[in-house]
Amino acid sequence: YVAPMMADSADVTGLISARVERFTWDFGVPENSDVSAQLTIHQAQASPGSSIVPMLQLVDLLRRRDGGGNGFAERSLTLPEQTIPVQVRQGFVIHEGLMMDLAGYRVKTSGAVGMNKQLQITIDVPLEKNAASGTGRGITIPLRGTISSPQPDTAALLQSLGTQKIHEKVGEQLDKSLNKLFEKL
Repeated sequence: YVAPMMADSADVTGLISARVERFTWDFGVPENSDVSAQLTIHQAQASPGSSIVPMLQLVDLLRRRDGGGNGFAERSLTLPEQTIPVQVRQGFVIHEGLMMDLAGYRVKTSGAVGMNKQLQITIDVPLEKNAASGTGRGITIPLRGTISSPQPDTAALLQSLGTQKIHEKVGEQLDKSLNKLFEKL
């Protein structure tokens, strides 16, 4: 539920621990449970599950359009050492800031997965390798659907790509105007 892209992975290895701050579990109606914890991933590696491969292919397509790498849909995921806040509330497992490394790119997910396996997460994907440090361009992909059949929100993705292009054009025009002004000075 915290890392749905690994739900149907055949090969997962690693070491994790948890610090539970609050744990009230309703065995009769698990959707009424209330849990707050910190999940620490000391080190972990997995092969992407088959349900996430179409989303990874979409990311590959976006990166190739911008001159990105050779593709990573068939490579393994590595989870760096990190601590992620996790909550179970109102039938959802909520996480924030889960980082995964894919072929040198750092992908970050946040959101909620319902106990009915419905997805409501976003994936922040860098389009450049230096975006892992927060300095490069990236794109946010909302994922809906279910764990076994995630569906990228293409309307939100297209809107995000359009907004990104507008920002690039405005930045280019601003740079040209500033350069002209400096030349005059």
